[in-house]
Amino acid sequence: MLWNGDDRINQIILECLLKANGFDGGAGSFNQEDWQIYTQEYFDRIGIKSGDTVFDFGCGSGAFIYPLYLKMHTVGG
Repeated sequence: MLWNGDDRINQIILECLLKANGFDGGAGSFNQEDWQIYTQEYFDRIGIKSGDTVFDFGCGSGAFIYPLYLKMHTVGG
């Protein structure tokens, strides 16, 4: 699997996923740190808990669910 537990590799992967989704420029740009804060606040707001499984319809590159994968959630899209 492309995704793994190495922090440096995970940051590179997230950067590539954000670019693939078009979040690397213009009004919708995010850096990795801001994206992780944004997604964590969103997941907290909708009540995703440890151990939840998440399937994202229309996930694009998977940048939205990648932070959940890094926290050991079962994810798909």
